[in-house]
Amino acid sequence: MTTQGFACTALSFLLSAGCVSTQRHGPRFIMSEREQVRTGRAMLTELEHNNLFLRTGPLPALVQNVGNELVPLLGDTPFAFRFEVLDSPALNAFALPGGTVIVTRGLLQLMNRRDELATVLAHELGHVTQEHAAWRVARAVPVELLAASLRRITRWADEDLADTLSQVVTGSLLSPYAQEQEREADRVGVVLAASAGYDASALATVLTRAERLRALVAPGPGLAGGGWTSHPPTEERLALIRILTATVEQSPRDVEAPAAWLCALDASAWGQDAGVGILQGRHLPLPALGVALDLPESLTVAEQDQALVAVTNAGRPLFRLWRQMPNQAEATLAALRAVRPSPAVEETHMGNAHLVTVVLPHTDAEAVSRWVWLVNDDVAVVLNGESLNADAPLFAAITQSIQALTPDAMAELTTARLRILSESRDEPLTIDGAHYQRSVADILLATLNDAALQQPAPRLFKVVRDEPWIGAPTYDCH
Repeated sequence: MTTQGFACTALSFLLSAGCVSTQRHGPRFIMSEREQVRTGRAMLTELEHNNLFLRTGPLPALVQNVGNELVPLLGDTPFAFRFEVLDSPALNAFALPGGTVIVTRGLLQLMNRRDELATVLAHELGHVTQEHAAWRVARAVPVELLAASLRRITRWADEDLADTLSQVVTGSLLSPYAQEQEREADRVGVVLAASAGYDASALATVLTRAERLRALVAPGPGLAGGGWTSHPPTEERLALIRILTATVEQSPRDVEAPAAWLCALDASAWGQDAGVGILQGRHLPLPALGVALDLPESLTVAEQDQALVAVTNAGRPLFRLWRQMPNQAEATLAALRAVRPSPAVEETHMGNAHLVTVVLPHTDAEAVSRWVWLVNDDVAVVLNGESLNADAPLFAAITQSIQALTPDAMAELTTARLRILSESRDEPLTIDGAHYQRSVADILLATLNDAALQQPAPRLFKVVRDEPWIGAPTYDCH
């Protein structure tokens, strides 16, 4: 086997062309390679504008490094590949058209070996090379809408374009692949991972662990549900992976100690990252901005698509709160200030943030849209209420409740982090509810630690514990 391509296998009854390669099988997709690159870049920009990527700590670099080991084995390809970590607790990994592969923090936290990451990334690279990612975009978004987005890709301040890109990103990422596409990506991914010297059976391990966890834990705080394990049925995928791994040529590779991977997870945020918001009943501190706000009891509040959404007792949506990159917030504010007739704009400083309130008149003369930005050099949080009529005073009361966090209040804030601890040779590690989050059940911890249970002493374990929010997390795993 050369380093520029895949080895053929004997599984001609499973593989449509008799061997696994990066050559796409079947009729060519409607989008050209250039259009796929432009579409993927637009979708990536949308995610970046909303500050959804994890780019600090050891995890992003590790994911990029493992991806870089796989890419040369793809041979000739028109795509420039990059690998990102989405700061989300969901169990998911997905590919954008044109070469960007994204894996969530939640799925990474489920993994116990570098081989598991390699097989997941290899699977997603299969979706890119076989043009499944482009197919999923077109399936979720009408071609005419996508074409309009591509023609106007640089005009971010255009509200219609923002809506278009949001539909492209949200619709396509929620749209599943066809079952045969998942099988094809499994075939490509298993051979790619094995060609790089990774244990290709690790893909089955991740699938099994994710399915077990999804069956045990309802979506919510911690590792949320995700669509990564849904198509085709897991048992069918496991059977195919077992057949593939039994016959694929496995390249040699030095075995990496589990500690090298597990320590990269140490101190990672558990559940929704509290750096932006820590919902405490009706009180919402935003510690990264040094402020807090209060929510009325009459609202139903929930986390949804990396945002906080609130609905009134009457079932009307009141607001959506999400984070942005500071430069994107400034660009959007500049565009709104240019709207005619001019909106009402109020600015002040609160905590360690610049607070800007914008009120836009609506086409309905009795309704308004309200925007609130809290911005500093590191992060921006947006609070938006659209087409507010009778609920406008309720939204205004929330914005008026914004207050600076005192030093004492900041000191009391805690956040959940995944920690890697080592038991001593003489005293086994026990999971004590008094020290670790009570919401994390023993069965969940057992699922996270299935590899650790097979290690020789001293073993490493994943635990989740509440820690003070103030200060950067320390990386003390070794």
